[in-house]
Amino acid sequence: MRTDDLKLFMTVVDLGSFSAAADALNLPRANVSRRIGELEKRLGSTLFRRTTRKLNLTPVGQELYQRFETLMPMLDAALDSVRSQSRHPVGKIKLGLLPEAELVLHPLLQQFMERYPQISLEVYVSANGYQDMIQLGLDLCLHAGVLADSSFVARSLGRFGRGLYASPDYLARHGHPECLEQLAEHRLLGFRWPDGSQERHWQFEQATVPVNATLLSNSMTYLRRATVEGAGISHLPELQAVQHVLSGELVPLLTQYQSPQEEVWLVYRDRVGLNHAARLMLEWLLAEVPKITGPH
Repeated sequence: MRTDDLKLFMTVVDLGSFSAAADALNLPRANVSRRIGELEKRLGSTLFRRTTRKLNLTPVGQELYQRFETLMPMLDAALDSVRSQSRHPVGKIKLGLLPEAELVLHPLLQQFMERYPQISLEVYVSANGYQDMIQLGLDLCLHAGVLADSSFVARSLGRFGRGLYASPDYLARHGHPECLEQLAEHRLLGFRWPDGSQERHWQFEQATVPVNATLLSNSMTYLRRATVEGAGISHLPELQAVQHVLSGELVPLLTQYQSPQEEVWLVYRDRVGLNHAARLMLEWLLAEVPKITGPH
């Protein structure tokens, strides 16, 4: 009996269908159905009751799931312990990134892959945070703000907010604002939220600033690029701006005004735990991200 087939069975149960498991594991649906069928033959028992609308566990399937829910992490830990003794770790990692963290983390991911050339990496960029973990079959993901599900483990990368930024070229042409009130005299770049509403205010701990944007976008990445190219002043996530500040492409403005901050977490599933490759990635990011973002 293959361990991979038992893990596949667990994934089908977690996601509720063969097709969802196939999508999460990047497998053809027919492959998932065939392997579950072969597992049932080897066990001599039916694991699922299949209907056109729903997939339910049989009593045997329920017992198997409950037993391996505890045993599988122990097996993975034992195998990881053996692999960890290797000088050349191997494995695959599926990592979820927040859009605002994509830019700042890309160099770190490249360094990680150079350090561990036999580990492969698959990256998903999504604003949904930990809510994508099961559906996409992620090993690790970034999440900002409150983590409402206690079945996940979260490790903090720090607290981050947003800041005001402009390019040196824009400031040479239009001057530096000296207070929040002077922002009304400048070209402001605003964000359009997923529900279609327009960003009308920029929130700071000391004040709320009305925003009459001359340029709107539903993409922070687009606004970041427009700011670098001198289109105006924007209120960007610090994680998006940090590399451009270090390179001199962006200048922080009015830093005496602080925006509300959110905790950014590295999240993984408690029951499943982490394979050795993902554990290496976790420890790498926890160690390296603070070096390039500074204290928060």
